[in-house]
Amino acid sequence: MKSEVLIKIKDIKLFLFDLEGVLLISESNGEQKFLKEISSLCGEFKKRNILFGIITARKKDYLIEELGGCENCLLISSTLAKAEAAEKLLQKLNLGFGNVFYIGDEILDIPLLQKCGLSAAPDNSKREVKRSVDFIVKGNGASETVKEILDIYDKAQLQ
Repeated sequence: MKSEVLIKIKDIKLFLFDLEGVLLISESNGEQKFLKEISSLCGEFKKRNILFGIITARKKDYLIEELGGCENCLLISSTLAKAEAAEKLLQKLNLGFGNVFYIGDEILDIPLLQKCGLSAAPDNSKREVKRSVDFIVKGNGASETVKEILDIYDKAQLQ
């Protein structure tokens, strides 16, 4: 792991994740299983006293409504203008983009990826996206991706 990533991650107070392609690879595993997994992951962030959020272009549906009800999960949905939506959330939380980690996988994620203090993309992302981030995540799906990021966070806290 690059030392600059370990330095930057120490300032992160909000970890934002894109939904489709990052946390949710396919819905074939079932929404209830995915929701339980997200609820558990939110608890991992809470234990570390850091914020967890999801930002997605996905329109309001059953999954979005249920995610909105997850404890310790900040949710922004139905937006293609993710950087602007994140900025509004940051104003409410009294945080700056330097305190935000974001992981996205699509071209529309690039403006937010470039504004954040630390950014990542899954290994299966488009080449243009991978070129705009601080590091690439090898994990696949919610649990693997979040575990990899939290391992980096925990390692940085020990330094």
